[in-house]
Amino acid sequence: MKKSTKIIIFIVILLIIIVPIALFVLPQYEQYTFTITEIDGDRITAVKQGGIYYSLYERAVKIKDVNEKDINVSELEIGDIIYIQNIKNSLLLQNYIDYACLVTDVNNKNIEVVLPETYYYFFNSEGANVKDINGHKIDVSDLKVGDTIKVLEKKDIIQNALGYSFEGHQAEHLDTIKSIRVVSQDVNDLVAYATRNIVAMKTAVIVKVNEDSLDVMGIEDSNDLLTVSFAEEGNIGFKQGQEILIYFNGKIEDRKIENTGNIEIIKEKSDIEIP
Repeated sequence: MKKSTKIIIFIVILLIIIVPIALFVLPQYEQYTFTITEIDGDRITAVKQGGIYYSLYERAVKIKDVNEKDINVSELEIGDIIYIQNIKNSLLLQNYIDYACLVTDVNNKNIEVVLPETYYYFFNSEGANVKDINGHKIDVSDLKVGDTIKVLEKKDIIQNALGYSFEGHQAEHLDTIKSIRVVSQDVNDLVAYATRNIVAMKTAVIVKVNEDSLDVMGIEDSNDLLTVSFAEEGNIGFKQGQEILIYFNGKIEDRKIENTGNIEIIKEKSDIEIP
């Protein structure tokens, strides 16, 4: 048998062995890049900024500025932050929420926008090989909040069917982390985390003032009744009948808004009557 033939046969046999192994092993590993928001011993919580792109026609949506004032497409420029009502919701599930969007293009009466989406992750770093931005080995304790890291996850054979959440957002729990590498900081991740509780706004009338929350009614629908937790400022002089602007993280669960960034009193006496 010629030497060249033997080499070809050897390569074929090697491929027959290696390819199935690779096809089995590679799907078990996944790589992520995100920014650390919390460290509790070996437990790390991280965030990643994403976005959903929409193309919209002026008459199909309500566009407002950060102060809840109506604006026209002709007033917009690329880079503007605007609020669009119910862009994430089905018309059958109206919550009358205005979501913050970034204008990426304006063309006559059409606009292109990106709706920011924030993704959360948490994992245990115990046993992981950790390196700094220069590739030097460091300890897990050397990591700090604000570090953007690239991690390699080895998925468990048996996947956990439990769902996880962080402040109402879906969160992903990662399995065994094999390596962590600090990379160039992603400022967008940090901005997303810092502004996570002001990405949506809703106008409502105060029905009742509680010890640490408000019972409110949406101005568009008297059946739109919610309980809203106070923001960090606490009770700033809330009274029944006031019209307020609520900035929050866009999540309403069990008719409750828990993660509130700010609440402003915009009218001492709303024009909307409480039934």
